[in-house]
Amino acid sequence: DQRLNDGDQVDVLIVGSGPAGLALGAYLSQYDDLSISMVEAKDGPIRVGQADGVACRTMETFEALGFAHRILEEAYWVNEIAFWTPDSKNRDRVSRDRVIDDTAPGLSEFPHVILNQARVHDYLLEKIRHSPSGFSPNYRTQFISCERDDQKVHPIKVCLQQEDESVIDVETQFLVGCDGAHSRVKDFLGVTFYGDRSDKVWGVMDILCSTNF
Repeated sequence: DQRLNDGDQVDVLIVGSGPAGLALGAYLSQYDDLSISMVEAKDGPIRVGQADGVACRTMETFEALGFAHRILEEAYWVNEIAFWTPDSKNRDRVSRDRVIDDTAPGLSEFPHVILNQARVHDYLLEKIRHSPSGFSPNYRTQFISCERDDQKVHPIKVCLQQEDESVIDVETQFLVGCDGAHSRVKDFLGVTFYGDRSDKVWGVMDILCSTNF
């Protein structure tokens, strides 16, 4: 950790070290004239993935960050998907209903792949640490509140609680809430969620990886 101290000033403060926060941090850390900090309530990087599929468009993002080839070498490539349904002749059995290409031909130069989300985070963290304005997340640090004073160069004062329950104030020009669906930043600011949540349950299928069989 590069611990934040009371009264510190940064250009950008990112709350949350999930995929959104790490991707943003990886891009911003390439600018050596920016000071960036990231806080995360958890005690460290994730160890078990929660969403291990990496879409081809995401792979294009990783290509821009310079490590897509490493993901390709380590991950399973998803070429086809097989769907199963109850067998029409014997309802106690299932049979393969259809096999489809995982992505439409010509959609991207990259395949859809599967890799433990924790490994993807490792690549993003490595990119952040070795970039011109590299940094490490401040783990065990929670967002509490913020207030704004537009008369200051760093107009947003953010209150944070650290592991020992001490409370510090950090000033920033930009506060970015990347702390997930139950975002403390969003709740504090009273930001309303617009759109729909899906209640679909996926019970799948064969995923044919790397080669056809």
